[in-house]
Amino acid sequence: EQPIDFSHQMHAGELEISCKYCHTSVEKSQTAEIPATSTCMNCHEYVSAPWDSVKLEEQLASEQNRDPELVVSPEIQKLYQSAGFDPQSMEYIENENPYSIRWNKVHHLP
Repeated sequence: EQPIDFSHQMHAGELEISCKYCHTSVEKSQTAEIPATSTCMNCHEYVSAPWDSVKLEEQLASEQNRDPELVVSPEIQKLYQSAGFDPQSMEYIENENPYSIRWNKVHHLP
């Protein structure tokens, strides 16, 4: 189990993001290495939840005659916390100490 429920199927499969985008050392090293939080934030600074969750909030807001609220998935919120990022203001929090996510090793290569 990982600290954030990350889906390679969604990112590399459905969204067709190249493995090399996140795992920049894959061609130079024996390991793919874990991407930096900043790599994740290149997209997730703007993508805060699955598209269907965002569309549902837009639909509910329209039905209730209000502005849609920002939807942040619990997993992406974990990323924001580690990066020291506030999705409401779209800014990095001053004096916040970003920290690396402690991923668990999955693959053991010879």
